[in-house]
Amino acid sequence: MNYRRIKRGYQLLAAIGITLSVLAFLFIDNILAHISARVLVFLAGSLCIPFFVLKAIYEQKYPVSKLRKRLGWAIAFLGFILSMFIDRLI
Repeated sequence: MNYRRIKRGYQLLAAIGITLSVLAFLFIDNILAHISARVLVFLAGSLCIPFFVLKAIYEQKYPVSKLRKRLGWAIAFLGFILSMFIDRLI
C-alpha cells in the first residue's frame, strides 16, 4: 500500500468536508431552497465514512501520540455537538 496516497486522500476529503461545511453554514438558506436537509446530511455522511476508513488505515502504519489523538477526538466531538444544534443557533 502506498501510505502517502492514503494520507493525501484523507487530507483531501477533510479539506473538502471543511470547505463544504463552511459554505453550507454561510449559504444555508440558498442550499435548503434547492435540496432537503436529509440529502445534505447524506452527502456529509458519505464524505465522512471514507475519511475515517482511510485515516484508520494510515494510523495502523503510523500511530499518532495520545495527546494528538485526544485533541482530535475532542474537536470531532465538539463539531458533532455543533452540527446537532446548528439549526437552533442560526
